[in-house]
Amino acid sequence: MTDSPTPLTGTDAPNPLRDPRDRRLPLIAGPSSMVMFGVTGDLARKKLLTAIYDLTHRGLLPPSFGLVGFGR
Repeated sequence: MTDSPTPLTGTDAPNPLRDPRDRRLPLIAGPSSMVMFGVTGDLARKKLLTAIYDLTHRGLLPPSFGLVGFGR
């Protein structure tokens, strides 16, 4: 089951309350989570977690994004 983003309703006028540094698309994304298996490994630590951190820092992930990691 996948939920597609729902377009915002109303006019196409820019939102004056939206932060101009916010680069997310003007769509409302549903809650999402990512499950990572082997999160204690080298690949996760050096590549995957840093990429997810970067996306979060730049504001490109939805606010309700969740990350679950499993490791040995």
